[in-house]
Parts: sequence; structure tokens; C-alpha cells
Amino acid sequence: DCHKEDLAPMLRHLGYTDVVEEVVNDIAKGISEYASVDFKEFVIFVKKYAAYEQAEFKKKFDEFDEDGNGELDIEEIIKYVSFLGYTPLRRTIREAMNLVDINGDGALQFE
Repeated sequence: DCHKEDLAPMLRHLGYTDVVEEVVNDIAKGISEYASVDFKEFVIFVKKYAAYEQAEFKKKFDEFDEDGNGELDIEEIIKYVSFLGYTPLRRTIREAMNLVDINGDGALQFE
């Protein structure tokens, strides 16, 4: 069993970076009325939190998809990286794009 107070630290340990305590508590409350969750409930909890996190990523993606085409091009990525507090170099962004742009169209799709 896992105590509900340990769920947020466990998510961080699993690699989730932006753990929102309020969301963790709401999801946990909906899964179990008790102070702890068993393994099966923990798996359900992680799946629900992963769905929440993906929805939040999609919102941010859509926010920076200025032309609404479902993709982030180099200019949109530069704005996003700047928003995160980094000073992006075009060359570095292009090198990164070459690594992750699977279909070679010069843009990133959310999926």
C-alpha cells in the first residue's frame, strides 16, 4: 500500500516534473476513500495523472501553435523555448529539430 501523502513524491520519482498537488489529491480522493491506495489503485492513479499531464501539455502546445495548424514550426518553437526562460540559438533549435522531426517536414506535431 502507498499512503496518499506519498503519491506526489512517487510521481516525481517516476519522472513527472510538474506535479500539481491539488490534482494529485483530487485524483487520489476519487480512487480511494481511505488514506492509502493499493497497487491496483496506484496503477489507476498513475494512468489518470498521466492523462491529466498530457492534456496540460496539449494545452501549452496549442497555445504556442499560433497559426493553429496542429504543428510547431521553428519560429513557434523558438517562442516556446524563450517562454521557458532559455535563449534559443537558431542553429541549436535546427539541430534538435533534425533529431526529433520524424517525418522531415520541419515542424513538430503533438502526437
